Amino acid sequence: MGSRVRWQQLQPGLTKGNRTRIFASHTYEDRSTMEPTKDDLDWWKRQLSLSPEKRRFQVKLYLALEQSRVDGFDDAISWMPHGRAFKINDKEKFLTRVIGPYLNMKPVHPSFVRQLCFYSFIRLTNASGRESSGAYCNEYFLRGRPALLRRMTRVRTKGTGVRPAWNFNEEPDLLSMPRCGNF
Repeated sequence: MGSRVRWQQLQPGLTKGNRTRIFASHTYEDRSTMEPTKDDLDWWKRQLSLSPEKRRFQVKLYLALEQSRVDGFDDAISWMPHGRAFKINDKEKFLTRVIGPYLNMKPVHPSFVRQLCFYSFIRLTNASGRESSGAYCNEYFLRGRPALLRRMTRVRTKGTGVRPAWNFNEEPDLLSMPRCGNF
């Protein structure tokens, strides 16, 4: 059996293809004290009045996470204790029990991850602590603050042929921030 390779922080310079190495930006601003506007609250009410198929992706995901404890699939997907990120705990259960019924998506993990990227979620690594490794966060995706989801914008990306290198030094330390929502 081979040993598991541990990721190391890449250094500035040139890539193997002789291009200047660029790094992913992991800026995270604490939005937990931000008060939602009337427009944010109205948007949330409108989203809840829509049929599940017509809701925005971030709303479906938020509602699935809120429902996970009630419906007993928090072993598949759950909020992190700080309420600023979520984690897929069991990929197979997530694909069979959550992605179709709650997110109205085909049970294909790469499609889900692509949607997360479109909405600027970042995937946390061991740099954020072992517990947070593999979790996804977005500064507007906070437990107990659904009206802030309106501030999340879907970014259309055109392939540049360049994948930014991960920047462990800029990864947010979510465990040091106050908890969000009731848990």
